[in-house]
Amino acid sequence: MWWRRFSRDYNPHQQMRQIAVGPDGAKTEYTETIMRAWKNKVWSWNIDGLSLHSNTLNGWPPSVKATRFGEAEYARFIQQTLGMDGLIRKHAAIMDRYDPQKKVALVVDEWG
Repeated sequence: MWWRRFSRDYNPHQQMRQIAVGPDGAKTEYTETIMRAWKNKVWSWNIDGLSLHSNTLNGWPPSVKATRFGEAEYARFIQQTLGMDGLIRKHAAIMDRYDPQKKVALVVDEWG
């Protein structure tokens, strides 16, 4: 397969997985587009997974220090983090419409 020219599998005992860059948080249009293209075999290659990014920042630009923050900031971080469950369900539902056999995994690759 052509992409293996760019991705090397250095471990012969474990199969390498091709994970497509995915959406940021609640933006579902990207997931819809990638899964539609995957189902219709628009590409000459296949994917094993689609990544999902979601950062708990407590606002943008990030203004809370990584340490020595107060209880109110901590509560906001936890509240945002609890939203991850909903994001996974939302993107998984879109993926399931195009891939009911779940051949393409939803991979949370950036969370924090």
